[in-house]
Amino acid sequence: MMTVTNKNMENNSKNEDKNKKKTRKRTNKPQLTRDPAIRRLIIAKRANLYKTPSEISRELGIPRATVYGVINRYSQSNSIDYKPLGGNLRSIIKEKHEKYIMGEIDKNQTITLTELQKKLLKEFPEIKHIGIVTLSKFLRHKKGFSLRKSKANENR
Repeated sequence: MMTVTNKNMENNSKNEDKNKKKTRKRTNKPQLTRDPAIRRLIIAKRANLYKTPSEISRELGIPRATVYGVINRYSQSNSIDYKPLGGNLRSIIKEKHEKYIMGEIDKNQTITLTELQKKLLKEFPEIKHIGIVTLSKFLRHKKGFSLRKSKANENR
């Protein structure tokens, strides 16, 4: 019969702690810097009162990194507004591209997404990059079909 010592138990718990993914606890505090008035106040305190980000952070109860972020955004863009996040990538495909894609599919119904992607990039130099997933989603959502090969065709 084997007995487990306290030392073994401590080692096991340390190993378990190392294997756990480190995560930051999110507080239930509201995101104060979403309010433009707070961002303006940060910039005003920095510019007019010559306060350091650490002092501003302590006064307003906002993390120092957030204060630095607001100040950096203002110094780079001269604006306190957040930039919009990414948009709809399928909007890359304009009407003329759509006609070209549909024409290529009509000419060759066995065309693959990769082949279609290469032809589209070659034909339209203004499109710097278009992903296969973007093409696939465009065809599925806008046109209602996919270019996946059926299982019956692969066995032939």
